[in-house]
Amino acid sequence: MLRDLDGAPGPEAYRLLTQVVVPRPIAWVLTDTGAVTTTGPERWNLAPFSYFTALASDPPRVGFAVGAGRGGRAKDTLRNLRARPVCTVLVPHRAQLEAVQRTSSELPPDASEVVDAGLDTVAWEWGTPRLEGARVALGCRLERTVDLAPDERHVLVVLRVHRAWLDDAVAVEDRPGSQLVDPVGLDPLARLGTGWYAGIGAPVRPVGEAGSRPR
Repeated sequence: MLRDLDGAPGPEAYRLLTQVVVPRPIAWVLTDTGAVTTTGPERWNLAPFSYFTALASDPPRVGFAVGAGRGGRAKDTLRNLRARPVCTVLVPHRAQLEAVQRTSSELPPDASEVVDAGLDTVAWEWGTPRLEGARVALGCRLERTVDLAPDERHVLVVLRVHRAWLDDAVAVEDRPGSQLVDPVGLDPLARLGTGWYAGIGAPVRPVGEAGSRPR
């Protein structure tokens, strides 16, 4: 079967790409709504994005792509970052599947997905909190946005990573001063197509690969 994507409707290309570019890591992005009347969980917006990857390491950067929301308007995450350019990027694990799915629903701008999903936040050394039960959190600042389609239908968000927090259960000391992340303990949730998700399964290395394995 040959598929010609030149001029194909956006939904058709989206459906194909999200089923063949798999598995995709998920950025669970927590942003500040700017609600000055509260410092509680109602203040925080939370949304998952599966067009997500590491972009650079010196200085460290990650990026994710944001599509337009209902009616073509910018999604809350993008609007929040442009107004208050700090966020926490979490990497959800498989036990958080239902919460990730719930926070993918579009709520009114003044509603908090953190509250709607019944999640708890934890203050740490960053301007936005991390989630209770998360195993990885990245404290990020918006560096730039890049329009990938007219009228901001798709926007690449580039973030500089300033802080990283790891649960002790997944942080493994390889040797003094060197740290590994245990992929089994991390158990990251990955996005497939048409409503499917997956875990990583059993991690493997090529025969003869040098270096220590996480314990």
